[in-house]
Amino acid sequence: MFCKNLLTACCLLLAAGSYAQTLKNEHLRAIIDAEHNFAHKAHDESMKAAFTANLDSSGIVVNGNDFVNGLELYSTAKTDTTSLLLWYPEYAQVNDRETFGFTSGPYHYYASKKDKPVASGYFFSVWKKDGSGKFKVMFDGGVTHPVPNGDFLSAQAMQSDFKLINSIANNTNDGSLYLEALNDGIIRHPEKALKYLAPNALVLRPGKFAINSSGSLNMYKADSTINFIHLVKGGGYDDSKSMYYCYGSMAKDAASAQQGKYCGYFVQVWQKRRQGWQLSADVKQY
Repeated sequence: MFCKNLLTACCLLLAAGSYAQTLKNEHLRAIIDAEHNFAHKAHDESMKAAFTANLDSSGIVVNGNDFVNGLELYSTAKTDTTSLLLWYPEYAQVNDRETFGFTSGPYHYYASKKDKPVASGYFFSVWKKDGSGKFKVMFDGGVTHPVPNGDFLSAQAMQSDFKLINSIANNTNDGSLYLEALNDGIIRHPEKALKYLAPNALVLRPGKFAINSSGSLNMYKADSTINFIHLVKGGGYDDSKSMYYCYGSMAKDAASAQQGKYCGYFVQVWQKRRQGWQLSADVKQY
């Protein structure tokens, strides 16, 4: 029903962005503020109130291994004031028009506000401005991580500055190369994975996090040993067709895929650059 996720030391390092970085990346302020307001509404009111206020009418949320319309899901949910979902954004990218992008950062989920967190991980949200110019969530998911002994998601942490990454979107032509790159460049030949990663690309796996580094390559090598079957279920472009997101299910083999027996899901954001289409974010939960 939700996937708003946590990291450990890497998270603390990334959360240490300075005020100067914030000013330098002022074009990210609107999407960061949208995610931050989303988180505070969940904290101050309830998860139902927060998701209902921030989801697009066609916004998708991950529910187990299924993808469901978020507003339809939360319209039937009871308002729960005993549990608590805490998160904050520490990573973001937007297109050149500042109308589409994604955010990511750590989360803790508490079954009871008085107890320790029972789930943690890293969330991943795709945002798009609606007709009124307000950012709305098009996709909400993430990956899980082990629940830490300590709890650094305090009110003070939620007010901290963020690691804001500048994105460069270029003019695009028609075409979606995500599937070709996914199958040929990443799954079959993980050693070529970095070729498809944009600078500062975000890569998330259960318990793992990297930004276009040797850590990213290690994740792709681990993926290749499992050799998932990927089935795209949905996605879409931004208004300038310079960014594209897709999401779908993963199966261990062709037989499982045909039977609808999925072991996880993926979501990716692609960006058109001078070098061609490159991955700006690659998220897999399994």
